[in-house]
Amino acid sequence: MKIASCYYPTTVVAIDDDQRVLKGLRFKLGKTLPCLTFDSSEQALNFLTHEYQPNPFTQRVLLRPEQIALEHRAIDIDIRAIHREIYNPKRFSEISVVIVDYAMPGLNGAELCKRLKGLPYKKIMLTGEGSYDLAVNLFNEGIIDKFILKSSTATLMQNVIAAVEEMQQQYFFDLSEVIITSLTKDPNYTPAYLDDPAFVALFHQVKQQIKAIEYYLMDGFGSFFFLDAAGHPSWLAVQNELEMQGWTETGEDAPAEIVKSMQQREKILYLHTDEDFQRHPAEWQSYLHPAKQLQGRELYYYALITGKQVYDIKPNQILAYNSYLASLP
Repeated sequence: MKIASCYYPTTVVAIDDDQRVLKGLRFKLGKTLPCLTFDSSEQALNFLTHEYQPNPFTQRVLLRPEQIALEHRAIDIDIRAIHREIYNPKRFSEISVVIVDYAMPGLNGAELCKRLKGLPYKKIMLTGEGSYDLAVNLFNEGIIDKFILKSSTATLMQNVIAAVEEMQQQYFFDLSEVIITSLTKDPNYTPAYLDDPAFVALFHQVKQQIKAIEYYLMDGFGSFFFLDAAGHPSWLAVQNELEMQGWTETGEDAPAEIVKSMQQREKILYLHTDEDFQRHPAEWQSYLHPAKQLQGRELYYYALITGKQVYDIKPNQILAYNSYLASLP
């Protein structure tokens, strides 16, 4: 298992000519995810291909998007731009998953999904026993990403919810691939932590502990910024031995207690904003946090930072997910 470079709740589109199914999806999914519904495949197609314009975070992170087509080279990435998505109030309106019923009048689900090929949506098809073989073929051809048999009525909604969660994660994994691949080709970074089982386990433990629903990669070594549903921030600061030594040498003119705590690996330095990075080492005391060790493929030092007001993240400019859900009709 790996970790995406960022994740936040996104919008689901459900398309079915059966209003009972749409009502059930709105009720079940709407508790935790925004859900748009269509009972007309033609109207849905027009919305998804014309009215709605995909605007994933990669468009603001890749400095030169045209480089994506170039293989075997590092792509110019502004890693610091990833977490600035927290100031994007439209991030939760981003469509990641489309649920499509196969049997619909006019344009059926298979034809609709074919029309959506090449767009970033993850497509889940609801199908009956009679069209099972067709669904398998569509999956093998990459037209759909998952299919669910509607015959399992007792567990249908449960299966759909699980599939949506899986596909939303995959949506961000796919977007992150170009970023992670580029980092692995950049000699300045060694992002093995993103698929290091020890680090992945720590990441998910922290995420669950602080009840985070959003996370954003902050640097090329593994530090992440988290938000919970109420918009409360937390940080997982991570450094390897090489980076710890680099900051120790950079801060050698700092007061003796700061230098000592860093030399003995008792404290980890974490700077969040661009302004923080301009601080003189003499001002680092507020940015030092008790360091813990994690042995994975290499030795990591980390700190979970919560409730700290030292970092200016402009909370009034962040739309919390709970507030977004409350604003929906």
